Amino acid sequence: MLSNPPYGKSWASEQKFIKDGANVIDPRFKVTLKDYWCQPQDADAAPRSSDGQLLFLMEMVSKMKTPDIVSPAYYVFSFIKEIIPNYFSIAIRSRLYISFFGSASDGVRIGQWDLSKTRMKSIPFLVPSPEEQTAIANFLDCKTTKIDQAIAIREKQIQLLKERKQILIQTAIR
Repeated sequence: MLSNPPYGKSWASEQKFIKDGANVIDPRFKVTLKDYWCQPQDADAAPRSSDGQLLFLMEMVSKMKTPDIVSPAYYVFSFIKEIIPNYFSIAIRSRLYISFFGSASDGVRIGQWDLSKTRMKSIPFLVPSPEEQTAIANFLDCKTTKIDQAIAIREKQIQLLKERKQILIQTAIR
């Protein structure tokens, strides 16, 4: 059952319980994937430390006996096809599905709408094969990691330029 994930919460302070450097120590966040030669290998499925919502959802998914999801309105939706949790998480956060959920919901406050069960069931959800889901999720994770790294580099450069500016100002004033 999935319910009320913590929006915008970082789990960096808890990271030591899930990962030890590059190694995942919590089995809930390991997945077995097949490599190019179809040999099974364990892979890191832990989300970035800034994504507490995905971590919460993955922890809840690990406890599920059947792949059901409970909305804040307490409706239960079952998947009729196999869904890879990371793919599902990425898909439902896309602009397309956010607009679908918005049109299938009632209420004033964004993010706290009341779901219409009938309209929710009418939302088309594309479900490729599990292999394609995994490939899509891995591709997007790889690209977003590269973007996050580029952003971190730029932020560091900006910080260094600010420090340099302060040094130049202090030197000019003396």
